[in-house]
Amino acid sequence: METAKERTVTPEQIEGPYWLPGSPERQRLVEDGIVGAPLTLTGRVFKQDLTPVEGAWVDFWQCDGVGVYDFEGYRLRGHQYTDADGRYRLETIVPVEYTDRLEFAGRQFDVHRTAHLHVKVKMPRRQTLTTQLYFPGAPHNDKDQIFNAACILELSSDGRTAQFDFVLPW
Repeated sequence: METAKERTVTPEQIEGPYWLPGSPERQRLVEDGIVGAPLTLTGRVFKQDLTPVEGAWVDFWQCDGVGVYDFEGYRLRGHQYTDADGRYRLETIVPVEYTDRLEFAGRQFDVHRTAHLHVKVKMPRRQTLTTQLYFPGAPHNDKDQIFNAACILELSSDGRTAQFDFVLPW
């Protein structure tokens, strides 16, 4: 039996500039016209003592297969709630890496991002964990200043399914 010491708390990561509130509740983010290879992501949400969290809010957002985020609606955005065993299941696509020009304090700069999924996880009556999930072996993981190896997905050999368990610090 795995102990809490063998499970590390999922690291907090920046939200980034592309999160939008009010995503629809759904398990399938794929819609007509979305470019990208299909991906099914599954996992569980646990408290730090490895108790599964029922009813955790899990919100996903990502770019498409050409590196574009939707700001007009909720394409590739959605949330769901975990079941009694803390499980979630998401049907989406594999995002791609991209470079974007951002402005901060009146200065513009280019930021290169490796392929990633954004996630917020909130246990009832607790704070929200914001993090990002990454793909193993992606060619530019080491060039992304935000990349965290503790957030790498367990990816199947065909790249069509992935798994990640979130461990909350509460």
